[in-house]
Amino acid sequence: MRYLSLAAFLPVMAQLGGCGIPSNMADLPANSDPEKSHDISILESAPVPKTAVRHVATEAIPVEKREPADARIITAKADTTATSTPGDLSDDSNTIVESRPAEDFWQELRNQFSLQYSGASDPGFSKYEQLFANPKYFERLSSRGYWFMPYILDQVEKRGMPAEIVLLPAIESAYRADATSRSKAAGMWQFIAPTARRFGLRQDSWMDGRRDLVQSTRAALDYLQYLAEEFDQNWEHVFAAYNAGEGKLRREILKNRKAGKPTGFTHLKLRKETRDYVPRLFAVRNIIIDPEKYGIKLDSVPNRQTLAVVDARTQTDLHVAASLIPAAEKKLRYFNMGYKLGVTPPDGPHTIVLPADMADQLLAGLDELSDHQRLRWTRHHVKKGEYLGLIAKKFRVTVDSIMHANRLSSHLIQIGQVLRIPISTGQLQYAKKTSGEISVKDGYILYTIRPGDSLWKISRETNASIAQILSWNNILEDNLLFPGQKLIIGLSS
Repeated sequence: MRYLSLAAFLPVMAQLGGCGIPSNMADLPANSDPEKSHDISILESAPVPKTAVRHVATEAIPVEKREPADARIITAKADTTATSTPGDLSDDSNTIVESRPAEDFWQELRNQFSLQYSGASDPGFSKYEQLFANPKYFERLSSRGYWFMPYILDQVEKRGMPAEIVLLPAIESAYRADATSRSKAAGMWQFIAPTARRFGLRQDSWMDGRRDLVQSTRAALDYLQYLAEEFDQNWEHVFAAYNAGEGKLRREILKNRKAGKPTGFTHLKLRKETRDYVPRLFAVRNIIIDPEKYGIKLDSVPNRQTLAVVDARTQTDLHVAASLIPAAEKKLRYFNMGYKLGVTPPDGPHTIVLPADMADQLLAGLDELSDHQRLRWTRHHVKKGEYLGLIAKKFRVTVDSIMHANRLSSHLIQIGQVLRIPISTGQLQYAKKTSGEISVKDGYILYTIRPGDSLWKISRETNASIAQILSWNNILEDNLLFPGQKLIIGLSS
């Protein structure tokens, strides 16, 4: 199957943590501590396989042969009929009882929690639970977690890692891919640039992998598995190291060991952000386990997939993709913030995240488009003496198409500025079969282009030749046409 379907939904949780509080977030309860925490102590943890860190390249996939749509979709949950519930044993203690997944996603998440927080009995721990026991806060974060948490849980399951990891982005960023911290950490998992490069996240003019759901989640789990090996599966140390860095954790553990002091998380001398990080994570976990205890009502959410990851195979613009499905371009961009220019890079990846129920429709629409109709782009660095008209002529596109692609409100450009140039050798078409709007003015027809239109189709509907349309509108035959663009058609035709 050509898209990776993301698991179900769920609400989101806490926002503090990561590598600094995201500067563009205002979702915390009024009584929240302005500093975020990054420390987490866990005594008992599910074993994590000692898997080497994977460095996934973003090489383009050959496109010579197009597979059927269903073969280009990879489901997130390989088996939805039966799972093993941790610790659920039959009378024969050597046999694990097989049970179907919970119908409610929250219950599924509860069933998979496996860690115990060493500081749960500390008198000060309750303040963290009170901090997040805010109904409105959970309600706001639920709208984001609904989309992203199921996908993350599925990836965690596949690696045999603790389900508590699903809550890390709640503490890091409140599940916001656009989050940026004061320390310049970015994305849902709050990677700083060096760590992102270390774990294979692409960062260039085309893409910031830190903001890509698929790539950033893969890198975060790679990093956590690496830390689990480094700290002997002590997940309190793992989470604290994710926040503070493994070097800092190693030094503090060694310092206590030399001094004959305990080396558990709660005994280490760490900055406040890291000291708070772990208890905040477990406070959110506890609220999910028993929401009524904290005055929180978690609406039942079906345990099913809500997102899908579609492999478009070739360079594709999100604007074109949005025209093929009943989803606004803004929403599609929200799910694909890793693509800085709104288009998949020429050399890949070409994956597009979207609501799961629209995946088949998008694949079918993409299969009807040629590579050129998916819209290819190139970059152009503005040189001294260049202006939009000259650049448009060089690339055989219209000035309007360059302005549209770069969201320019005027013709003013600067030396050194990087422009996104749409490249197409034929008319840009959209697969939806809808006709344009026609309004009659004095002496001409004003035709508003809609998805599915081409010069040939407009010519047939208006009884004007393609040459006349080109002449009246001062455009070339290989110019790009956009939905909403207006064309003048002479009535004499």
